[in-house]
Amino acid sequence: MEYEFYVAKLNLSPKVINVYAHEKNDIEGMKQLKNVVVTNELESLFQTGEDKFTNTQIKKYIHTQENMKQKIKDSDIYADFVKAQNDLLNGYSMVVEESQKNDGIYWPNEFLNETKPKMKQKLYALKKEFPILEQAVLNTKDDVVKNNIPGNNNFGHGRKYLLDSEKIKLFLDSNDFDGNYSFYYDMEKERIWVSCEKEEYLFKRIISDIQEKINENGGNIGTVHIILIYKKLKIDNSYKIVTFEVVYPNNPERTDSIERVLDPPFKASRANKIDVKFYSDKKKFTGDTISKLAENFFGAKNGYLKTVKSGQKDIFKGTVKRIRIKDNGEKERDE
Repeated sequence: MEYEFYVAKLNLSPKVINVYAHEKNDIEGMKQLKNVVVTNELESLFQTGEDKFTNTQIKKYIHTQENMKQKIKDSDIYADFVKAQNDLLNGYSMVVEESQKNDGIYWPNEFLNETKPKMKQKLYALKKEFPILEQAVLNTKDDVVKNNIPGNNNFGHGRKYLLDSEKIKLFLDSNDFDGNYSFYYDMEKERIWVSCEKEEYLFKRIISDIQEKINENGGNIGTVHIILIYKKLKIDNSYKIVTFEVVYPNNPERTDSIERVLDPPFKASRANKIDVKFYSDKKKFTGDTISKLAENFFGAKNGYLKTVKSGQKDIFKGTVKRIRIKDNGEKERDE
């Protein structure tokens, strides 16, 4: 029997690697780090699961949590937030309606001095009590919820609080990511596998959650970057300015081109992440050129490339790599 997984790469900082592997080819030091230190860290954060593979280099981990969304909905602080949000929306809607009748916008003193400040207080209190909601707000674009708010985005007072409120409600009403998942850690390759039974967007959420938990813990492996490994890259357009955001390439099996391009700046700076910027004042870089740079020099297929941007715009698209694994843990083939 074989199983199919999405693949991501666990990248450690040069500072942590140097503690255990002082020289480039310190095999025993790296083995100690990958097989003992990393697994101890994972076992302190996640439950260990029953291994389905006979290969002892592959370990299963499980994360379970209570239904946080329901806990939030059942809380008194959320009830206060909902009341304040309804009051703000009612007041906001009245201003929009009156402006259409009277050819002008008038904000009542009660709205400005009581309703809006109260909404701010309740919103901030809710996000402080449940930090996961802050991430829900940051991860949801305004365009997703803006049509739920009257006034065609032409009315300022309270609009930001209403947008944030709609994002929170959208998150709580969704049933996609409940914080319960399992994953495998391949010690030899420093890879993390998540079953393809999950949809790809959930795989990305799981990887983000694993990284967040490791970094918040502040344990022996320090700050990590878990980067998706891509089978195929796609950059749709051409750009004059391109920035590659790259993490430290700690895999000893990295290609010669990656070693040549990335090792010197990382070694000199001791950074665990760098941005490499390309600028052309004449011809734009084609999507094909950018893709080749991403693959050959910045390790998109090795798990070192975090993202590609032009200005503040994320232009990186790709097909996440999948692997098929046999019962004994051997890789059958790539998808």
